[in-house]
Amino acid sequence: MKTHFKDFTNTHPTKIQEELDHVIIDHKGIYEPPRMMVFENYWSNTMFTGFNNQSCQPFLQNIGQMIGEPVNVRHRFIHSLQDLQYYLKTPGGVLWDVPENFSITYFGFYGNHLGFPLPPGHISKTDILELCRGFNDFPTVLYFNSCSLFEDDDQFGYDLLTCGKGIKGVVGYKKIVPFTVGLIIDLIFVSTFFMYKVGDPFTDIQSIYNCVVSDFPYSQQLGYTLYC
Repeated sequence: MKTHFKDFTNTHPTKIQEELDHVIIDHKGIYEPPRMMVFENYWSNTMFTGFNNQSCQPFLQNIGQMIGEPVNVRHRFIHSLQDLQYYLKTPGGVLWDVPENFSITYFGFYGNHLGFPLPPGHISKTDILELCRGFNDFPTVLYFNSCSLFEDDDQFGYDLLTCGKGIKGVVGYKKIVPFTVGLIIDLIFVSTFFMYKVGDPFTDIQSIYNCVVSDFPYSQQLGYTLYC
């Protein structure tokens, strides 16, 4: 195991600058600038717990600083199914009126094998499938940070792939994932995706996923899974 930064070897695929300029032109709208949409619910229902300040936002919001390239990240806290419908319902969802594409659509929710257990009411897998039917006009990866969402249910992952022609991949977990460990895995994927310069990240998403499990093998023990 590498314990010092000086011992780390970057295995992520990159290209030299003159080749990179050509890739940016070919993928305008994906890389110029890259964009990410983050939906998140609060990670604690208790006002006075020491963990109620946990959030993906400060890490994902600053992903551009981490990789040294600008990334436009939009973040919204979601309290209920109605909140999520406001952005994703078809037709009429706010997200579909935005003249931008989001290469990664990230769902940072408590999860279980039935869906998202929010305090006002459960968001079921049927609800999630219905909400994802609007991803048609731009390519995106649906990324789920939720525990156990795909537990013994690969069909749900493949059903999500067919919700909209713009969905190029679905990523999620089959087991319970500690908050910090899951966030590390997510950051490896997101940074690798946005730094991917040897081709189209949407068609090479399997290679990006392989980079994550190679750099962080423990992810496989958590049921970290790609559907594409």
